[in-house]
Amino acid sequence: MGNAWSPPPNCLQIELRGGGKQCDCGPLRVEEYTVANDQRVLARVSGEEAREYIRGVNAHVAKGTGKYRWPICGCFACFLLGAALFGVMMGVFHEEKRLRCEARLCSRGEDPLLLPHGKPCCVFWCCGEGMDGGKHHHELPARPYNTSWDVWSSEAYFGIDERCSLYHDGDEHRPEDHTPRDANYGCGSCPARLSDEGECKTMFEGPAKDYEVTWPLLFLIPYLLPIPFIIFFICASACAVPRLYEEAFEDWRARGVVTHVTYQRGGKHSPNYLRLWFPPGQSVQPVITGPVVTGQNTFLVQVPPGSHAGQMMQVTSPAGVPMQVQIPAGMYPGATFAVASPAAPAVGVVEGVSYAEEEAGEPVLQAKVVPEREW
Repeated sequence: MGNAWSPPPNCLQIELRGGGKQCDCGPLRVEEYTVANDQRVLARVSGEEAREYIRGVNAHVAKGTGKYRWPICGCFACFLLGAALFGVMMGVFHEEKRLRCEARLCSRGEDPLLLPHGKPCCVFWCCGEGMDGGKHHHELPARPYNTSWDVWSSEAYFGIDERCSLYHDGDEHRPEDHTPRDANYGCGSCPARLSDEGECKTMFEGPAKDYEVTWPLLFLIPYLLPIPFIIFFICASACAVPRLYEEAFEDWRARGVVTHVTYQRGGKHSPNYLRLWFPPGQSVQPVITGPVVTGQNTFLVQVPPGSHAGQMMQVTSPAGVPMQVQIPAGMYPGATFAVASPAAPAVGVVEGVSYAEEEAGEPVLQAKVVPEREW
């Protein structure tokens, strides 16, 4: 959206270029012709001096904001590097939370309670959600020694909805980076799920525990650390802009060309503005824009795009007379100025007619033309 604020006669509002607006990521800058062609400026300084001064203003602002721009670029580069490093480390080394057997998995038919020589192994089961674990929520409750699970889990000890079945790789979809000693916390082949559409969970017997590789999360530090610095430098740069413009126009303020300057930061869809305030006696009437209006002795001409003050342009008067006019000082593309209407071509009347001597047998018509007069 455009700027709805209408500047008073003693204020020149300038739309700034750069600063990330309209895909222009360069430093903020003032267009030279906008200031150098303004009549209020030309009343105190020449057009060439004004253009040279505006170049100095742009250089001062670019230098002042440049000391923030490079740290911002450096922090942003660190942010991208940290993001890439974090993504690689998480993809290569991170392992999601799961159950892992610290020994080996029991072979089919082996009982972890009846193994000789104290060689432990693990068995994963898929049981109903209602099954209560031991010390660990997913650890099966202790069963009497020399009692197999097919007996222990029968209806004589548990309800049919809490019975268990073996945890199978093909059915339970182990983690992508799993080893044979890993199992997910959830499963889907317990008797409760098959019969009553109940929920299942993975349980274990033997030396199993929770397992997860989390140290790659430490790389969040180099990933996220540059963000507060980026925010700090961006805010510091934005806060420095009004001060930089005040410093840049200090000479004109001391000479009375302007009384003060103000900076208006734009929004998401509006540009940044710089406003030059002139002494009250140096104000001019606002330039009329809009449809061309013709008067009795003048007509308005609009400055075409790409033109500037002092340039000659070809126009045609309302009466159809082509003419060349010079764009006055202070005019800019889109502005209009008055042009005096040229005198209409002389129109006469025939006062009398007479025949001259014949030439080659034909009479010659002679007419006297006099200027048109009031009737």
